[in-house]
Amino acid sequence: MACPRLRPATGRRPGWTGSAWPPTPPPGPGPCPAVRPSGSPWPEPWSATPGCCSWTSPLAALDAATRTEVRRDLRRHLASFDGTRLLVTHDPLEALALADRLVVLEGGRVTQTGTPAEVSQRPRSRYVAELVGVNLFRGRADGAIVRLADGATLVTADDHDGEVYAAVHPHAVALHRQPPEGTPRNVWAGTADTFDVIGDRVRVRVTGSVPIVAEVTPAAAGELRLADGGPVWASVKATEVTVYPA
Repeated sequence: MACPRLRPATGRRPGWTGSAWPPTPPPGPGPCPAVRPSGSPWPEPWSATPGCCSWTSPLAALDAATRTEVRRDLRRHLASFDGTRLLVTHDPLEALALADRLVVLEGGRVTQTGTPAEVSQRPRSRYVAELVGVNLFRGRADGAIVRLADGATLVTADDHDGEVYAAVHPHAVALHRQPPEGTPRNVWAGTADTFDVIGDRVRVRVTGSVPIVAEVTPAAAGELRLADGGPVWASVKATEVTVYPA
């Protein structure tokens, strides 16, 4: 059965100022629960083929404060709908928060499917890795060494063999202005390129032989003067590298 895209019956899409839900959702497969902002100029509620519920970027027009509230309500009402539910979005947070299963499209082709946890923990393309916020490398493993395509290497905590992906979360990447002391198994020289403040963390993109994104505290960013750019060393413990078959 085709699942049509929902759209307002008439009129343009307004900016949302709040949300109003029906007091009780349908008791089984049937029309999709109506979702309308209070005071919306839409003359008719959202609707869908019976047994099928579909949205495209339902939270895109909302401000940040309203988006959190509506996302919570939308997830609750979608969970109560006993039928097919389809959400098309470019927002990874929206997808991870609302979906039970993800289907990732790149260039019109499906590149990965799975639960939000499966996709987040084991991305299978650079695009998916960027969506879920992790560093992803591909190479050939020989024991605890993963050799990347450009000749650089990653050291892992366990032995592996053959083509693999290696994922590193940005919070596992430490930055230094001098070659680090201690025993980190992975150390690469690079240049602090971009600097973005995200909530109470700072994301720094490091270019070099192994391009990588690090996530540090504002205090550490200030102490290292990372906003000024310049040479840095990135280090990652072998135990922080997650390896899985390609």
